[in-house]
Amino acid sequence: PVTIGTSGLNRSGTYLNEEWDKRLIGSKGVQILREMSEASSPLGAALNLWVAMVLATGWRLDDADESPEAKEMTAFVQSCIDDMEGAFSDTLSDIFSYRPFGFSLLQHVYKFRQGPGGKVASKYDDGRIGWRSWSLRAQETIQEWEFDDEDRAIAAFQIAPPKYQRVRIPLDACLHFVVRGRKGNPAGISVMRNSFEPWYYFK
Repeated sequence: PVTIGTSGLNRSGTYLNEEWDKRLIGSKGVQILREMSEASSPLGAALNLWVAMVLATGWRLDDADESPEAKEMTAFVQSCIDDMEGAFSDTLSDIFSYRPFGFSLLQHVYKFRQGPGGKVASKYDDGRIGWRSWSLRAQETIQEWEFDDEDRAIAAFQIAPPKYQRVRIPLDACLHFVVRGRKGNPAGISVMRNSFEPWYYFK
């Protein structure tokens, strides 16, 4: 079927224009959201409490069905998660940063599972490909978004220290979490957005 009309996402090329308050546009707006989440006692406490509650609930992987293939796949995915760099709770905290910023973007980084002596150390030496990490691409470094002909976001453009070079990151190589992604807005809307005005005048 032919697509009729568009989502109405307000953008100019690769730049989003959905935020109407100029103080919150672009990387400057992200820095303000960061300040709100880190320097405001009520907001910071609420965000930290939510993360702590979610992490305390635990998580598990379930088999897709009762077949041996499904059980083997569940075991393999679990082994990949257990073999990632760092604590998985830290990865979840990176994911949950979508709440104060409106979105979070984590790139899948892979490795060959060639044991402790491999190019990248692994607990397994089965020669399969697993995750090395789900690496956060900090929200303040994401400057632009690329869209396809149907206004769907397909890539992000990052400018980050120390090289400050413009890098294209395909979204199909990432985990992309969004708060209230209305009109397909890849940047979402911060859960703190409605608190900005009172926070600004209080400050």
